[in-house]
Amino acid sequence: MSFPVLRFIPSVSAAIGLASLCALLSPTLSFASDASTVTTASSAANKPAANTLRVHYARSGKDENLWGVYAWEGPQQPSKTWIKDRFMFNAKDANGGNGAYVDIPMAAGKKEIRFLLSNEHGHKNCNTDQNHPLSADIATQGQEIWVLQASCQILNAAPSTQTSK
Repeated sequence: MSFPVLRFIPSVSAAIGLASLCALLSPTLSFASDASTVTTASSAANKPAANTLRVHYARSGKDENLWGVYAWEGPQQPSKTWIKDRFMFNAKDANGGNGAYVDIPMAAGKKEIRFLLSNEHGHKNCNTDQNHPLSADIATQGQEIWVLQASCQILNAAPSTQTSK
């Protein structure tokens, strides 16, 4: 949902910054960098749907939209052709941090996802195949994992910072 940006008194905007002022007004608002709109995070964006794995990814260059999840085990429709059939990071994280995420519908009864994060040139975030267990309640609750640039570690909770150095 988008709303026009409120026009603030210039001296107030300059003193505390428009993004800070928006954060004070409501923690669910995020500041658009082009200063044209302020968006709110819907409740659906806060939690993945049932039987869905939400993969979060953060890169220091903020180019997550050029990267995707190539997953051959776990999804309802697994990736088939290397580099072409990827689940692209198409949604920005609304938690105030950097990064993006993609929601991947999981096949019923699967116990893990096997995947690689890559860009369109085949560059991988981690040089080895990755796998992660799916939670027992993914069918009803969904699940989220986080991956940081140049790290093979898969996190079950949001990191304190969204980018690695």
